[in-house]
Amino acid sequence: MFIHRLALTMLLGLGLTFSAVAQETTPDEPMLDKIVMKDGSVVLGTVTASRDGVVTLDTNFAGTLSIAIDQILTLQTYGSISLQVADGNIFRDRPIRFEDDKLTVTDNNGDQLSYTVDQILLVNPEPWELGEGFNWTGSMSFAWVSERGNSDTDELDYKLESIWERVEDRFTLRMDGEIDEANDQQNADNWTVLGKYDYFLDGPWYVGVNISAEADEFADLDLRYYLGPYVGRKFYDEPIFSLEGELGLAYVSEDFISAEDQDYV
Repeated sequence: MFIHRLALTMLLGLGLTFSAVAQETTPDEPMLDKIVMKDGSVVLGTVTASRDGVVTLDTNFAGTLSIAIDQILTLQTYGSISLQVADGNIFRDRPIRFEDDKLTVTDNNGDQLSYTVDQILLVNPEPWELGEGFNWTGSMSFAWVSERGNSDTDELDYKLESIWERVEDRFTLRMDGEIDEANDQQNADNWTVLGKYDYFLDGPWYVGVNISAEADEFADLDLRYYLGPYVGRKFYDEPIFSLEGELGLAYVSEDFISAEDQDYV
């Protein structure tokens, strides 16, 4: 009887083990993309993007990894990848293979096309990067401070920024203002509104035109506005930090509450 029970226990154990192995190797599981590094290491995951010479890979063991493309020996994807290259072609939902510093992709006719690294513009681009709609970013802040004591003060600050960007151009709207009061006497009342339009040229350069209006009651400024063209350049452009410079001319008109009005370039 003891031998029978032991045999039954062993069979149950083998059955459970076999069932677990069969579940791990089910053919329905998607194949992971594979990257072989030049140092021989292999990384498995899902390629989500490639920009500025960096491949982004989602993994189960280390989250999202950013891998420099010049450190990759071979790359093979099995999922759906969209690819934009320098000759204007856009390949949607295709597997790709990267080897010997060249990328190979299959076109609609089944032909194999090869591209060098510098011909790859975007992998999995956003719809707006393909000319479909706008990329919208914006921010808004509102602050009100009220203090009571030997002196009573109230302060209201507000700021708004909204940017609509396409592949070829960009619209920007900014607004901010301040209203302050101390002991029931107003001591600050000003606001500024800025509108811009930018048209992108080849590379980091762009041209644009802007119009701005501002007023500051306690600086004797009833209304100042300016309008003019400019040339701009992007020096650094990343999601968390960007740096641009602009140089141009503007026509300025100033209307003062008490002082003499003036216009100038």
